[in-house]
Amino acid sequence: MQISFLVSFFLGLFLFVVPCLAAEETEDQRLFLQEEGADFHGRKRWYDYAMDPDPGSCLVQISPNYAESAPCRIAVLPFIDEGTGSYVLNEIRWPGRRGEALDIWRWTHSQRLRRMVHGYLAAREFDLIPVALVDATLAAHKISSDRLLDDTEPQLLGRFLDADTLVYGKLSTYRSYYMLLAAGWRVTLSIRMVSAISGCEIFSGTATRNIIGLRIATNPIDLALASIANLVHLRDVTLRRGEDEACRELVVRVPHPPRSARSATDIVQKALPVITSPALSPQKGALPAVAFRVPLRPWNSSSLSNLPPERFFLPEQQESTHGKKNPLDYLIDLDPSRFQTVASPDLATDRPFQLAVLPFVDRATGGNFLLNGVPAKPRSRAEQDRWKWTTANRLRRGMATYLGQRDFWVQSPALTDMILQQMGWHTAGDMLREKVERVADWLGVDALVYGEVQDSVAIYALLYSAWRVGLRVRIASGRTGRTLIEVTGQRQDSTLLPAIFPIDIAISSVLAAGFLRDITLKRAEDELCREIALRIPVPNVPPFSPSTERTQKVSLPFSEPTLSPRTH
Repeated sequence: MQISFLVSFFLGLFLFVVPCLAAEETEDQRLFLQEEGADFHGRKRWYDYAMDPDPGSCLVQISPNYAESAPCRIAVLPFIDEGTGSYVLNEIRWPGRRGEALDIWRWTHSQRLRRMVHGYLAAREFDLIPVALVDATLAAHKISSDRLLDDTEPQLLGRFLDADTLVYGKLSTYRSYYMLLAAGWRVTLSIRMVSAISGCEIFSGTATRNIIGLRIATNPIDLALASIANLVHLRDVTLRRGEDEACRELVVRVPHPPRSARSATDIVQKALPVITSPALSPQKGALPAVAFRVPLRPWNSSSLSNLPPERFFLPEQQESTHGKKNPLDYLIDLDPSRFQTVASPDLATDRPFQLAVLPFVDRATGGNFLLNGVPAKPRSRAEQDRWKWTTANRLRRGMATYLGQRDFWVQSPALTDMILQQMGWHTAGDMLREKVERVADWLGVDALVYGEVQDSVAIYALLYSAWRVGLRVRIASGRTGRTLIEVTGQRQDSTLLPAIFPIDIAISSVLAAGFLRDITLKRAEDELCREIALRIPVPNVPPFSPSTERTQKVSLPFSEPTLSPRTH
């Protein structure tokens, strides 16, 4: 009797819950709601440092004048590697890189973190000038080393790049450690944001991130096994995680610019035009006498005299493979991820450069926190709407981050949302009904990025726990409306803690539950977006022409008489 009652109860619960979840998925998702934890998602807390373990830190300084010089249009300049480009293990430089190879790897190390900072800023409310265009402009003006960069006033660089804020970076620690029971990577990055109008520093920070594997052993056999197992932490993908998190910790601490700093009209006019050549020609005499609003201030060089100059614009090593998981990584991480890419023949001739990442749609969670596929706690309808928007928008920002690192010009998601709201969009149905060409014309971009969250669930089974996230991304041409490429992928970030004795099982179960933290969810989301972005071909960057200045004109939707906002 009891067994039949339990079977009937769970069968009834299953038949009740599944249709409800299906009904949630078919409902039209509301857009532009308040995002839950937008400023703290992925930001490490004290218990994250304790559980990882990570003796790292992140310290920032914000100028009292930040609000007056709030960034809008940012150029991330080449970062400086204070090392020599050598592979360092336990403070020992390994031989094998000499001469030109050392210069190339020094440029590669600094360029990796520069692209990551650029990507995370691009996912914020700022307009970022693509790295490729920044480099082309600096090369045209013969700024080809760290010494020359430091000797150039920020105001002059701002005029060259048509930017109001410059980001400088310095990579001071980039090395690996292996000590039998502990192994991992250590990355230390410092950045500073300088106003290109006043020449004053408005933000600075230093982040140190340690990706460490720590195992405890009390007998020789366990010691030998743990020493071998710790070698897996010296992989390329774990280094990429440390780089990502060091950059993210700094960028999430950059304050939001006050709304009063610039009007909405100013933001649209500065963010939408795409400049494919520098604001000032490098030809002699091109700089007008009244180029600056304030007198130039001396720029103190921060380069260290005991280091050789770092050369810029060298071939970047492993650009398309750094951080991309190989079969061994999937096996070690217990990650049954899979990706499917479908590319159109049109991609060969229609290679977009300017992208707008539209709001993503959550088809997986119904606005609930799913634990083993079941809502963990009840939420009201309003809470479900906010969490559907939050879940989708987190992955949307992740895609904007990694597409920005691939030299695409990614329009600020905040600007995209502002324009779409002006056009009367309120739900995902409004977005999916509108023609691609029409929306691309509103936003002034070459292509649109659509996204659909297909999975977002926490898994817990005593000794095993995991986050599983799935996403489908589609890029459609703004010229023809056709789909250029579609990538579907899934990422499962998991941990397995084997145990035999009851006390060990209890301890491992608690540790496995501690794996289901916000920071580990963010890692799964980021790695999913990175794997998808690495499968998308890099854009055809517009040719650099120093003798001409070409600015693409775009139509502002709220000033175009033929495009009236939709009424509801």
